[in-house]
Amino acid sequence: MLLVVGAAVAVPLLLRQVDDEIRRQVLLVFREHYPDFRVEVRSAQRIENEGIRIRGLSMTEREADGPLAEAVYVDEIHLACSTELPDLLSGQLGVSQITLRHPTLRATRRPDGKWSVESLLPLPKLSDERPTISIENAVVELFDPLKHPSSTYTLRDISLLLRPAEKVPELVSQPGATAVEGSFAGDYLEDARLQGWYDLASGQWRVEARIEAIELSPELRRSLPEKAAGPLRRLGDLRGRVGISLTAASGATSADPIEFRVDCDLAEGRLEDRRLPYPLTDIRARAEFHTDRAELKQLTAQSGRTKIELRAARYGYTSDSHASITADVRQLMLDPQLRRGLPEEWQTIWNQFQPAGDVDVHAQLEFDGQTWEPQVHVACRDTSFTHEKFPYRITRAKGTLDLKYGNLVVRLTGLASDSPVSIGGTLTNPGPKAVGRVDVLAPQLPIDEQLLAALPGKAQPAIRSLGPQGVVEARGRIERQDPAHRWQRSVDMRLQDITVRYAKFPYLLRNVRGELQERDHQWTFRNLEGRSGAAVVRCQGYWRPLDQGSELALNFTGSDIPLDEQLRAALAPMQQDLWHKLKPQGTVGMATELRFLSATRQLDLTIRAEPSGNGISLQPQWFPYRLENLRGPIEIGRDYLRFGRQAQASDAAAAENQPRRITAEHGRTKVAMSGQCRHSQDGAWHLTFNELVADRIQVDRELLDAVPPPLRRGIERLEFTGPLNLRGAVSFAGNHHTKTPVQSGWNVELTTQNARISPGMVLENIHGSVRLEGGADGQRFRSTGWLDLDTVMYKGYQLTQVRGPLSLSERELRLGSSAGRPDANGQRQRVNANFYDGAIYGDASVTFDRAPRFEVDGVLVGANLQRLADEAIPGKSKMKGNLQVNLHLQGTSAGTHTLVGLGEARVTEADIGELPLLVSLLKILSLTAPNAQAFTASDIQFRVRGAHIYFDKINFFGDAVSLFGKGEMDFDQEVKMIFNAIVGRDQIEVPLVTALLKQASPLLLLIYVDGPLSNPRTTREPLPGVARAVEGLQQELSPHKEKPFLRQATDFMESLIPGRGASR
Repeated sequence: MLLVVGAAVAVPLLLRQVDDEIRRQVLLVFREHYPDFRVEVRSAQRIENEGIRIRGLSMTEREADGPLAEAVYVDEIHLACSTELPDLLSGQLGVSQITLRHPTLRATRRPDGKWSVESLLPLPKLSDERPTISIENAVVELFDPLKHPSSTYTLRDISLLLRPAEKVPELVSQPGATAVEGSFAGDYLEDARLQGWYDLASGQWRVEARIEAIELSPELRRSLPEKAAGPLRRLGDLRGRVGISLTAASGATSADPIEFRVDCDLAEGRLEDRRLPYPLTDIRARAEFHTDRAELKQLTAQSGRTKIELRAARYGYTSDSHASITADVRQLMLDPQLRRGLPEEWQTIWNQFQPAGDVDVHAQLEFDGQTWEPQVHVACRDTSFTHEKFPYRITRAKGTLDLKYGNLVVRLTGLASDSPVSIGGTLTNPGPKAVGRVDVLAPQLPIDEQLLAALPGKAQPAIRSLGPQGVVEARGRIERQDPAHRWQRSVDMRLQDITVRYAKFPYLLRNVRGELQERDHQWTFRNLEGRSGAAVVRCQGYWRPLDQGSELALNFTGSDIPLDEQLRAALAPMQQDLWHKLKPQGTVGMATELRFLSATRQLDLTIRAEPSGNGISLQPQWFPYRLENLRGPIEIGRDYLRFGRQAQASDAAAAENQPRRITAEHGRTKVAMSGQCRHSQDGAWHLTFNELVADRIQVDRELLDAVPPPLRRGIERLEFTGPLNLRGAVSFAGNHHTKTPVQSGWNVELTTQNARISPGMVLENIHGSVRLEGGADGQRFRSTGWLDLDTVMYKGYQLTQVRGPLSLSERELRLGSSAGRPDANGQRQRVNANFYDGAIYGDASVTFDRAPRFEVDGVLVGANLQRLADEAIPGKSKMKGNLQVNLHLQGTSAGTHTLVGLGEARVTEADIGELPLLVSLLKILSLTAPNAQAFTASDIQFRVRGAHIYFDKINFFGDAVSLFGKGEMDFDQEVKMIFNAIVGRDQIEVPLVTALLKQASPLLLLIYVDGPLSNPRTTREPLPGVARAVEGLQQELSPHKEKPFLRQATDFMESLIPGRGASR
């Protein structure tokens, strides 16, 4: 009895001592692991058959104070482990699961940017085994005292479960991994869930998460730590609800980037900005963030009656990553308040035009890694505007403004004094540094006080002094080509039966017609014709005031004027030098303009010439190719020479009948062209023919001596023969004062018929065209282009519809993918052609060495074997089938002995039994096919070495018999081949039977073929395996036997079947 009572008292005391010891051990573990923390544990309790329960774990930084000094507090920790006293005393607990209930983690940002909780890692090791860790109802508080004002953000209701891989079937292949799943909520955050896994040893991990809603607001930004709040400042006062889905994983190695995808949805958004007339409301957006890109799929919003839609993408996350933005804004009101949101330079433009009304805007911005390229389309619905330098307001304007690739294209119509007006033009780099031009047309503009008052100050008194009354057709233009220069303004007015009474000479003119032009305060009167009573008055010329004196311009006309020394001597020195370079001869009709400056008594002379009689001849010094019987308009000015339509005749009737281009001849070659030559005071000149047409060009010595030396060498190496027609543009540039070589350029299309070239390989009967663009200097030339040939013959084979890119230089010719630029998908185009109902795709190159070297790489698909055999194989052959060939061939012009190549050919859906070679084989087999098709398919692999083709595999498949062989053939179609036959098709096998037939066939018969392909000689070797079988039998009987007879026979048979011996 005493023992029972003693036990009843002793056991609880013993258990209490065990609990105290457990508590002491827990404190010891944590305090040793975290020396910088004050660790307290309220109690520890052993629960038999369950584990250990620890309550009131508290950890406080020793150097911290204040109400938030406690870094960690866990209400309860449950260790699922062994509760046997021996295990507890030995420390071998075998913890299988750790459960933390109601833990609180307080993280504080320190001055060095780190967080206080970082010192909690790594966690103490409580067991040799990896236990499951469960966290229930946790709270995390993020306190940032360095932010001004300080902020606290709280995550709550955190539930987290961490399981080792051995307890998760999906992770059995990753024994070091840990599975994670959980959920949480927080300030301005609802219902977040995540799951995934991580492996600390390998650094591999994966996570999937979903946040149902984040309340986006300035309040959220103020509660977040600084690093999290900083990016949100860009959103300003944006409010809304954001849902987020996340998938992320580590790369295959530590060096690989993280792979992720984040989907975000914004709803109920609102943004107020002082730069906007109305707040943005009903904002909705959907965005995706991927490892290699970020996309704003759609954003919609409304501001008053303005509707906004936005899309964007960024392809990468570096500062030079490509990006794009697309926006659509409808019914945007041009409110003055909008001006405050514009860049300063655009505010200046707003002030200049003072727009009003509403517009629709479509904008697209592309970022190439260096600069943004905007494209904007503005549709004016009902707007008005003016310009500070011409304050004539246009009302009820409609039309479009398009900004693309730095060019702003304007197309508008409106009213000016209730008369229609149209505005159009293009500005490059719109803004204060814009260049380009804008044209204004008013077909019925009244000359009233509003128009006169809008004229510039200096011109206004002069125009008023004319006393004009009536209606004019007005055309205005502003333009400049250099942003450093001021804008040039021009006005063209076509007078329509107006009256004029000049104040200084009040002579009344009625029914005045003609043209009045203003160019930056310079007025020109053209083709003016009016009446005063019965008198008709004509006037041609211009007047302009200068700082000193004035300028007078007079026009003269003439015909049949010889281009002699007397005329040359009358020209200005620069014009004389140009004359010397061209060496003109003949007679012309001319209109001459004389300009005289009263202050300096300077004389300028401009000549417009029209060849007369038998035309004129030219032999340019920089292109000594004599042109005769030249006809068409030519204009010679102080610093230019123009050919063709640019030169205007002296009156309107002549201008209408003026030919578009000048024409000339060189033997049988006919030339038509228009262009101009510009030259400057420093001796530089530039000649351009924009519309050059030359027919029946002969590539002869005269032409080769005229072209630039680098281009000449390239043409000579092509060894081109045949006629050429040329369309396109060419240019030349040089300097009169220096000895630098003439620079040339071209953008032309060449067409030919029945031409021939031999750049290493001979191509004949060439019909079609080639587009070439390039240039040359004194040393080299480079040209790229496009083949568009109807037909080409190579060694008697015809290729049609030859298309593809090319490049040509003095060193090499390239065709196909190495010549052209890649397309938008990064693909390069090969040359393609039609070949006997099939298609060829390939590349080629020719290097202009002493013996030009060529290389061809191509594929033939779907060729008609019957058509090809009729032309390529002698004899009456009725072969049929679809042919596919892959070929790589290279060599030089030294001869066929330099050829090296390899390829393969395949024939399907075939009937090739009537090929002389195959007829001979069938005869020697004494076999007759069950139908008209002896062989229905073929598979060939070959190599080219010099003038020989080596067939590594040449197989024919038929219903009755199939042939497998090897051999060779030279270019004279002499063949040497060996075949063995197999009964039936090799592709369809019947177990055992087919195998026996295959093994028997090479033992029964070998076929040897030699001679010409059109009439081959065939011999057969019956029972080739008998000798080998006898030899095998002898070895069976010898004491040193190697293989049984049946095995040797089988090996011999398989060695004869192509592809079998090598596989064993």
